[in-house]
Amino acid sequence: MSLKFSQEKNMAPEIILHSGRITTQDAKRPEVSALAVTHGRVQAIGSDDEILALASEKTRKIDLENRRVIPGLNDSHLHVIRAGLFSNLELRWDGTPTLSQALKQLKEQARWWNGHARSRRLHVAWGSFATLYAWQPLVFGGRKKAGLTNGVRSNVLPFPLMRGSPGFRS
Repeated sequence: MSLKFSQEKNMAPEIILHSGRITTQDAKRPEVSALAVTHGRVQAIGSDDEILALASEKTRKIDLENRRVIPGLNDSHLHVIRAGLFSNLELRWDGTPTLSQALKQLKEQARWWNGHARSRRLHVAWGSFATLYAWQPLVFGGRKKAGLTNGVRSNVLPFPLMRGSPGFRS
């Protein structure tokens, strides 16, 4: 067990993560199965037995079920400037309740691009295409339909459909 990260070694942890694969960034011990947290800081790392022994009756225990944890990872991957410049040109399906409504929006967007893009010389950054945040597995009942964009034509720009998924699995 390692307590080198702790300033409160004698205090029972508030949270224990156990039964996982926890990346330590320590070359001598790159992975452990448990860690203890107090006041938002890692108090100790080690095996399940070592760390669970630190628990009190008030300690919240979280079984990671062999999931990966990377403490301190903050994915600040943002497209702030692009979003500010081009969000009004992109078709978003947030809150669109049905596939038929989404296809109607897609056709309207294609019609808009056909009528405006050439005359106004509009160009969208990173490839000059209209981005459609379109196919989400959790949207429209999670059923992907063959020929989703049949009947949608743009004479100006391609309309790529981007598929996204919340979260990731190790």
